[in-house]
Amino acid sequence: MIQMIAAGGFLLAQAMTIASSPAQSAASRPAGAAADAFANLPPMPSVPAGESTILGGAIRNVDPVLDRFTLDIFGERGMSIQFDERTKLFRDGASIPLSELGPADHASIQTALDGTHVFAESIHILSQAPKGECDGVVRSYDSQSGKLVLDSDLSPSPLKLFLPRNTSIARVGQPEFTFVRSGATDLQKGSLISVTFAPDLGGRSVVQHVTVMAVPGSTFLFGGNVSFLDLASGSLVLADSRDGKSYRIYFEFSRFPSAAKLHVGDNVTVNANYEGSRYVATSITLN
Repeated sequence: MIQMIAAGGFLLAQAMTIASSPAQSAASRPAGAAADAFANLPPMPSVPAGESTILGGAIRNVDPVLDRFTLDIFGERGMSIQFDERTKLFRDGASIPLSELGPADHASIQTALDGTHVFAESIHILSQAPKGECDGVVRSYDSQSGKLVLDSDLSPSPLKLFLPRNTSIARVGQPEFTFVRSGATDLQKGSLISVTFAPDLGGRSVVQHVTVMAVPGSTFLFGGNVSFLDLASGSLVLADSRDGKSYRIYFEFSRFPSAAKLHVGDNVTVNANYEGSRYVATSITLN
């Protein structure tokens, strides 16, 4: 990239010298020499077409000469990431010049494979670690390191949290579900949970409390009115009259041909299994 800029500067200087030289006649001087000089520069390649992936972590070891930095991902080895003037940089949602790229504790990087290198299409830096409350589906949990990873609407990339060993974990919901004692074993892949968290002095997002709403293999009984129905995809949304919440429930139409008679507004009772990220009906009864 530096060579490209240097070549452009040399050609531009050469064109300006030619234009200002009295010894050279207008007839012998090529028209638009400066424009032709820039036209001869190789075009900037397009953004790599590889599959896009969003990574989160801390930016370290920014090298503006070699156009690369290291992304420290919590609980994993650092990853070398390439960037150039095609990369877009944001801080707290506002666009900033790429020259301001430096170490940052909290960043989300949209990347793509460029051959064997990982290229940063965009870099989103947060001034502070995220904090608050969110619902999510457990992607992974490591009881040794305390690393808890969630898929959540709060972040386009997986949300990486630190779970101290003494964190309170409790089930909520129907009696049949809450009867079973909760604990770290509920944090299995696919579990639906709600967490409250806040940053510590080290910049980690530390979980303060975990509420478990469903674990894979658990069964639930829902009753209420159908607020949405899609027979093509085999799903309905039921507004449960007992807790006032809405649940999307999937069903195999071949197993429930009577579902063809359902309409939005019908009152139904549904037994369902939670299969990790979604509820699947085992029975549907029109009341």
